[in-house]
Amino acid sequence: MEERKQETTNQAHVLFDRFVQATTCKGTLRAFQELCDHLELKPKDYRSFYHKLKSK
Repeated sequence: MEERKQETTNQAHVLFDRFVQATTCKGTLRAFQELCDHLELKPKDYRSFYHKLKSK
């Protein structure tokens, strides 16, 4: 169980790094969507999005 959580956390870090390092608008949007999908976040729920992202 702990190992699975570690893998999820590591993948989130990889996806976040990919998002930060994107050099095109298209790349940034794609990386952002992949990160949100991985963390099971819905960016359209903008009122609570930041708080949910911060808690992950």
